Amino acid sequence: MVALAIAALGPSRGNTHTLSYSKLVHVRFGPDLVEVAVHRTVHAGAKARALRDRHDADRDGSLSGDEKRALAVAIDSEARSALTVTVDGVALAPEVGVLDLDFIEDDEGEGRSLSLRSVAAVSVVLLAGPHRIEVKDRPNSPRATVPLRIEARGVPIERRAPDADAMPMTQLADGVWLAGFTGEGGTVRFDLDVPPLPAPSVPSRGDAGAPLE
Repeated sequence: MVALAIAALGPSRGNTHTLSYSKLVHVRFGPDLVEVAVHRTVHAGAKARALRDRHDADRDGSLSGDEKRALAVAIDSEARSALTVTVDGVALAPEVGVLDLDFIEDDEGEGRSLSLRSVAAVSVVLLAGPHRIEVKDRPNSPRATVPLRIEARGVPIERRAPDADAMPMTQLADGVWLAGFTGEGGTVRFDLDVPPLPAPSVPSRGDAGAPLE
């Protein structure tokens, strides 16, 4: 089961609580790369069994390597179907490079949950100055919540008001923010203010040293 220990997703009940979600999204901005990671859990039950059976092509009761990868791709495609990240109005098209699927036994005898972690990345070089970022997503159920973790270390973030059923951003640590999506989903907006690169140092004439004799 995917778990996130955080108290900022709802009214405080005292100390930090561990909350479980069927989907988590993590968007990380690096110096020349944007990563969009998704953690998706299909909890044990009828849907998990149906997905396994659908991808058991030879009907032998177990999934081969190819069958397991096809199942992982199907779960990832569904999890990313409403997820978009745009930079200055341009939608990114990250390519999935990590796709890990685990089967987790259910404690109540309902079978096995399907737990997927995928990481997609795209090369993006942000020039110095402000850049408008938008992250859109929609839960698979109006009653569900999809937490969104945003990471941009060393780059100031200016929050903008979210729309629809997107949740406002809350800072967790330096360069790390939490937002999310509920109900019919929506858009989380913020600006990244990329600092200019430091000017290269130019040695003075006195740094050249004495001439060799």
